[in-house]
Amino acid sequence: MVHKIIVSEPSELAGAINTNKSANLFLLFTSTFEDGVRWCSDCIKADPHLDALLEKIPDALVIECQVDRAKYKGNPQHPYRIHKDIRLTAIPTLIHWKTKARLVEEECYDEERTATYFERDDIIHNS
Repeated sequence: MVHKIIVSEPSELAGAINTNKSANLFLLFTSTFEDGVRWCSDCIKADPHLDALLEKIPDALVIECQVDRAKYKGNPQHPYRIHKDIRLTAIPTLIHWKTKARLVEEECYDEERTATYFERDDIIHNS
C-alpha cells in the first residue's frame, strides 16, 4: 500500500513537506471528492495507475494535495498556482519533490510516459 498524507488545504502543505523532507517524497495534486467521486475525470483515470506504480517504490511517501474545484478553477492566484516550486497548471500533477520531475494531466495515466518517469534512477532511489 502506498503511504499517503492527505492535505486538504494549501496552508497545510509546507508543514507536511518539512516534516517529511528526507523521505522519497512525491506530491500528487488531485481533485477533491464531490458526492463521493473526484470532480476531475483525469484524476479518476490516474488514481489506480499512479498508485500501482508508486507501490513499487518501497520508500515512497505521497502527499496528496486535494484541490477544491471552487477555489481552483479560474483562479490564477490559487496558492498552488503561484507557489515557486509547484506552479500548478493542471490536475492531476505528480511531482517528485527532490528532482522536481513531474507528470501533468494525461501523462499521469499514459503508460509510456509513466514508465519512463518511474524508471529514472534519481526517482527510484531518491538520489
